[in-house]
Amino acid sequence: MPAWLNRDLALLFAARVLRSITQAFLVIIVPIYLARLDFSAVRIGVLLTATTLGGAVLIVLVGVGADRWGRKKVLILLAVLQALGAAGFVFSTSFGVLTLASAVGTIGRGGGAGSAGAFGPFYPAEQPLVTEHAPLSQRNTVFGVLSFLGVLGGAAGSLLALLPAHLAGGPGGWRTGYLALFAGTMASGLLLIAIMLPVSEQRRAKGRPAFRLSWRLLGKFSLTNAFNGFGIGFLGPLLTYWFYVRFGVGPGTIGLLFAVINLITALPYLLSARLGNAFGMVRTVVVTRTVAVTLTALMVLAPTYYLAGALYALRMVFNTLGNPLRQSFVMGMSREEERSTMAAFSNLPMQVTSALSPPLGGWLMEEGLLGLPLLLAAVFQMANVVFYWRFFRQVKNEDLT
Repeated sequence: MPAWLNRDLALLFAARVLRSITQAFLVIIVPIYLARLDFSAVRIGVLLTATTLGGAVLIVLVGVGADRWGRKKVLILLAVLQALGAAGFVFSTSFGVLTLASAVGTIGRGGGAGSAGAFGPFYPAEQPLVTEHAPLSQRNTVFGVLSFLGVLGGAAGSLLALLPAHLAGGPGGWRTGYLALFAGTMASGLLLIAIMLPVSEQRRAKGRPAFRLSWRLLGKFSLTNAFNGFGIGFLGPLLTYWFYVRFGVGPGTIGLLFAVINLITALPYLLSARLGNAFGMVRTVVVTRTVAVTLTALMVLAPTYYLAGALYALRMVFNTLGNPLRQSFVMGMSREEERSTMAAFSNLPMQVTSALSPPLGGWLMEEGLLGLPLLLAAVFQMANVVFYWRFFRQVKNEDLT
């Protein structure tokens, strides 16, 4: 066991793994489940937009509340909301109820292959809590291991997407496997509460201002994340839908692909810290993201599911190399007392812009322009890379705290 691994980090790692498992199968099954309920691509996009906007509201509340009242308390509350949101999918097929449930519990957003569960309103509370328990000299390594374990959880979750096909003959018909996974999401929310309760946390100073922020830094993070978010909105669950429509593959086939991608992206998460330490965090993020964006655009030209899947897998390998470094970079650039607020408000533009693109992407797909959403994703994520380099190219590893 590494010397830096303590009980609190172990519990936070376990929570990330569990969250990754549920996010991984939800991002696969939710859009297909909605399609099988005969909702159109536009309505699916609208539901995803509502989910993203709900997540954006939660991120603001989490950012302010976590720095002010405690990050652990906020993570426990989010676990409760996850359980409630999943319950809506278990007990109803109404579009309105499903939209509300998805927005409250952020059901079906994030968790794409290789994401390692680093998505959603829990992020602004989890990252500072991890930073609090990680030695400064090992912070990049800790974030790399956190992502590594998360992506393994994502691989397991992707395989669980095979359940609907195997349980289609159950008492609930084709919905049996889907309902079982939604019920499992409810249970995982309750288990997350039990995992988080023993985690220790430094006491917050009473009366600390919630909006004492480094506004110039916030502006830089916000602009780069706004472009990234608009691109992300064209991917995520819509990418699952793209595979489903373009190649006629179901959740089982997509789940296997995502499981393989999760496994092959596990090692890059461990290599991320070494690359960042050797070549600089900013340079590593820019180079790896540029390659990932290029591969996203090439997916549009793929004539077969297997080639498209291979390009997506390679894209995720390069994308994951920079993810832990970006997380560590935000924490290192922020003051300890504002880390949750900074993480929340810098990611808020990403949540807002990622809410705008799913309906547009769904409409383009319905009009037969299946590849255009992926090209738009590449364009906006390339803009993110350009601004990231422009703003932070002068920052060295030793400048971070």
